[in-house]
Amino acid sequence: MTRVDEFDAFYASAHRVILVTTYAKCGDRDLARAATIDAFRMAWRQWSRVSAADPMTIVRAEAWKATTRHQGTHPWRRRRPHDTDRDLVAQLAQLDQPTRRLLSLLTIADLDLDEAALEVGIDDESALELASRGFSQIEQALGATLDEVVERMRALAVVTAGLDMPTAAEIRRSATLGARISGVVLVVLALVVTLAGGALVAEGDATARQTALPDREKIGAESRDIVLDAHDLGTDDLLTVSQVSRLRPNATWTIEGTDTDAENTTPYATCPTTRFADPNPLKVFVRAYTTGTDRVAQSIEVSRSQEASEAAFKRLVSFYAECEHPRTRLVDAYRVQRPFGDFQILRLQSYRSPARFITVGLAQSGALTSTLVHESPGTKRTDVRQFARVLNDSIVRVCADSGGDCTTRFTVTEAPPPAVSRYPEFLGVVDLPPIRSVDSVWSGSEPLPARDDNPTATACDRASYAGENVLDARARVFAIPEATELPEQFALTQTVARLKDAKIARKFTDTVAARVKKCPDGDLPATIEDAKKFEGDGFTAQSWRIGLEVDEDNVVYYRMGIARRGDTVTQVLFPPVGKYSISEREFRAVLRRAGERLAHAS
Repeated sequence: MTRVDEFDAFYASAHRVILVTTYAKCGDRDLARAATIDAFRMAWRQWSRVSAADPMTIVRAEAWKATTRHQGTHPWRRRRPHDTDRDLVAQLAQLDQPTRRLLSLLTIADLDLDEAALEVGIDDESALELASRGFSQIEQALGATLDEVVERMRALAVVTAGLDMPTAAEIRRSATLGARISGVVLVVLALVVTLAGGALVAEGDATARQTALPDREKIGAESRDIVLDAHDLGTDDLLTVSQVSRLRPNATWTIEGTDTDAENTTPYATCPTTRFADPNPLKVFVRAYTTGTDRVAQSIEVSRSQEASEAAFKRLVSFYAECEHPRTRLVDAYRVQRPFGDFQILRLQSYRSPARFITVGLAQSGALTSTLVHESPGTKRTDVRQFARVLNDSIVRVCADSGGDCTTRFTVTEAPPPAVSRYPEFLGVVDLPPIRSVDSVWSGSEPLPARDDNPTATACDRASYAGENVLDARARVFAIPEATELPEQFALTQTVARLKDAKIARKFTDTVAARVKKCPDGDLPATIEDAKKFEGDGFTAQSWRIGLEVDEDNVVYYRMGIARRGDTVTQVLFPPVGKYSISEREFRAVLRRAGERLAHAS
């Protein structure tokens, strides 16, 4: 079947149903007709994307949005009197948008409860609650039974039956013509702007003239669609209690509060240093949920453009990828893959008393960025796939009003940790473990040259990054300078080196491993313990506990490891610090993260 045939068949089967459901929303059949036509024009222009998803859901959502756009464009519109069920339409207008839409889908569109719930962006339990409450409200207001209300809803189709709708071919032609006209208008506008720009240069300061424009003219410089769409968003678009409760089903969840103040700068979660990532958002929502022990915060930021939203998303990621909260460590990262844009999940552990496990979901769609944070007591890891489902729900509820993609399909895969902004090939502060009861933050030095003097080498491995085969070698030292109880020699050292090619790098790491293995057989009084070879996504690594005898009664123990990814090598050393040493498991976790960070080496 050709692209045209596919669209025409869809239009023939769907346009009347979508027209009626749209009419049920606005109560104005002419407005419903215009919005439905707009929605199908959009579908034809983007048919490749629309047909690959769920065309009916997308076009229905677009038609509902278009009613607001047409009302905003023609505020003087007067609704023509129609032979309609005015009392029913008036009662529908009293319902919130999700409930009104749900009832229309259940009756006029004849969808099952689970299908209607999916399209509205809520779970079955919430849908049942909204439908029951909505129908009850209409029954009481009209003095009618449920069956009568359903029949009167379906009878709304009679009002729109006489409306003349264009053919599929006419829809396609007008959509194509509209796109061409838009292109011509943009060219003309560009020419006008160019000529006007020349006039402004001749007459004075162009920047001063732009800022001097009255507000009603400057609005045109912004994306009008996004501005209008943002007004459709409300607290009803936030997650419901029943959706959040999937994170801990056996607990009783309540809403702590909802904040829409864009001037509030107080962080709502552990790692961020400010409340919002967009410094100038159009609209914001923060809602907190709690069980008494668990806490969830959902934040939505509506930016003034998609570019501003994408920049805000990068800042959101950095808040957690570079977290510098005491005794807080990045555990792992995941990618939520969707057909039209991926989300990220980061899991962190706070070892501060009381210990908290923190799961963070970060999503961006259209002009909207969304953050979901779940803090649970203890060190037990949360179910990442269940969390991904709630995160996706948070976007599905609002993305139709923000110009984004509303698909409910996704897969979850483990991913390397996001790159930090400075020295991404090195370990970050958030990668390092807590040290006993020390309640201070790790700190990393600036990278120092390590070709001639490698501070990460031990007497056993004697690793040197001098020579023509090494293109670059730098080292960083990590310490906790505010912790006065730690011994002076306390520090973790890391060297990152790039060699000429992967073969030379592999030979280098093999040589280091061979030297460590033979060390007890040499002149040094040494012991080798906890030897372990392991691999991760794209890298291989080896670690050891090296004991060196300093006198007859004293042996000091180092932990050292080396990892390689392609032509890049990293070496990590933790010194002998007695009771402040880290365990074998902790050191391997650090070395594994060092290997993962090599993915960001340039």
